[in-house]
Amino acid sequence: MTKEDVRELARSWGIPVWDRPATACLSSRFPYGTPVTAQGLRMVDDAERVLRDCGFTQLRIRHHDEVARIELEPDQLSSMLRDAALQSRVASELAALGYRVVTLDLHGFRSGSLNEVLGPAASTDLIDIEADSPHRPVPLATERRGPTLVVRMQSADVTRLADPDVRASFVEQSTADAEIHYVALSLGGQTGPNGAKP
Repeated sequence: MTKEDVRELARSWGIPVWDRPATACLSSRFPYGTPVTAQGLRMVDDAERVLRDCGFTQLRIRHHDEVARIELEPDQLSSMLRDAALQSRVASELAALGYRVVTLDLHGFRSGSLNEVLGPAASTDLIDIEADSPHRPVPLATERRGPTLVVRMQSADVTRLADPDVRASFVEQSTADAEIHYVALSLGGQTGPNGAKP
C-alpha cells in the first residue's frame, strides 16, 4: 500500500486526520550537536500545536536552545507578516513555553533546512536594491546567533516582507555572508512608526 492508499482508506473510514500533512520526527527540529531532551521535545511539540491552533498547516519549529525559528509555507508566511496581532500572539504564547527569542524564518518552510549548515550558503551574491526604494525593508537591528541572522524591523517594513519578491531579495541580500544560513524576523522586536511596539 502507498501513502496515498492509506490516506484514502483512512478518509473512507472517517478517520479525522486522514489529510493531515506528513511530518518528521520532532528530534529533526534540533540542529546538529544540540542535545535532544524531553523538555526540548515538549517545547517543540507545544509550539507547533500553538501554530496549528492559529490555522497554520505545513510548519516547523526549529529549536535553537532559547530561540524558536518558525518555518511556514510561503502563502502562510505572507499572511503572518501582514498580521501584527497574530505575530504578537505567537510570540507571547511561545515565550510562555520557554522560548526567549521567537523568530519567523523569512526563507519559509523547507524540509531538511537544518542540513543547510553542512554546506555553503545558497547564495553569496548581493542583490542591488536602490537605497531610496520604498519597497526596501530596513532592519532596525540585527543580531547574529550562530548561523542565524535575527532582524528587528518597523511594522511597515514587516508588512513589505509579505510580498514574496521583496522577501526573496531581502533574504538573498542578508545571506551574502557565507556564514549566514537563516534569516529570521524577531516577532518580539517590531516597532511602529515612532518606535512604539505594535
